[in-house]
Amino acid sequence: MIAGWTTTAAASLFAAFWQDGIPKDLLGVILTVLGWFTDQAVPFKVDPLGIVIRLLVLVSAVFLGYRTLRYQRRSRGDCERCGIPATPRDLRRAARIAAVASIPAIAGYAALKLHWAFGGDLGVADTAAFADVDLVTPGYLDTVLLSVVGIGLVAAMIRRWRLPRWSLVAAAFVGLAMLLPVSLLGIAYNVIMLFDPPENPLLAPWAGWFVYLSFGTWAVCLLIVTLDYLAATARPCRCCGRTRYARIAA
Repeated sequence: MIAGWTTTAAASLFAAFWQDGIPKDLLGVILTVLGWFTDQAVPFKVDPLGIVIRLLVLVSAVFLGYRTLRYQRRSRGDCERCGIPATPRDLRRAARIAAVASIPAIAGYAALKLHWAFGGDLGVADTAAFADVDLVTPGYLDTVLLSVVGIGLVAAMIRRWRLPRWSLVAAAFVGLAMLLPVSLLGIAYNVIMLFDPPENPLLAPWAGWFVYLSFGTWAVCLLIVTLDYLAATARPCRCCGRTRYARIAA
């Protein structure tokens, strides 16, 4: 079981970080689509072959993780299919706290991006690098809009809006695929910069910490809310008949 999870983690890390990883792939796709309407070019090269390789590795990691998870559940005596124990854990209170905690993280990041887009220099160390930035520059208005979508997604899941379950779950998984690797990589980079600061940084140290800690907080909160939503909207298990708590139609 340890070998299974270790291999799964290694493959996931490869997919997440090799040549900037899946988060950059997703961002490239989003910016490409937005570019069709704004005439703004993607500010980095999209690597189709790399995308295919990372997706194949990720699919392999998901399959291996699934098989390992079923083995772990069987070993603990839980339902192998759904994993629900005889006395399931209720995540509703934790999800409500996470939903509230996510708002300042998301809103703070979006506000800082808007500030920079309108010419502000709060947290900027190299003002020349931001001289040509405006609202339609890739990475500014688009990320602000994604932040608004993120708040709406959390609200939809925590308030159990009558939306197709698959749409909310898919959006949450895409968000987690972007946020988790980026936040981990960004926090690790900031830790390294504590011991080896760059000569000409783009941002003030606090701004780098603020951005990536916001991402990390957003990712953790979104994960908790998503797990709660999945449990609340899941049908009773066909194998054991258990539910985590009263099902909400979705």
